[in-house]
Amino acid sequence: MVAFGAGGLAQYLGFRRFLGARLHDQDLELRRGALVRWAGFAIAWQLFVIVADVAWVVPFAAGHARGYLWAAPPIGLLLGTALPLQVVVVAIMRANRARS
Repeated sequence: MVAFGAGGLAQYLGFRRFLGARLHDQDLELRRGALVRWAGFAIAWQLFVIVADVAWVVPFAAGHARGYLWAAPPIGLLLGTALPLQVVVVAIMRANRARS
């Protein structure tokens, strides 16, 4: 549950910090720059999530852990990152459609 919340919070803070108000800016160059910065953040965060999940799973898998509860944190982090990303992408599409 904590990993899910951390993933969602990271996506939200990245959206607010790098894209937020610039998404509705009239100047296309400012909006483009914000999208590029946000995309860089999103890619970096996804790479961090993948590395963190692999770093969590490998020791448990190598140790032949019993049960499946050990897999909850990496799954929570993946879902906590992926689900809010869908909301951000929809917001980007709506903002671009409104400007067309």
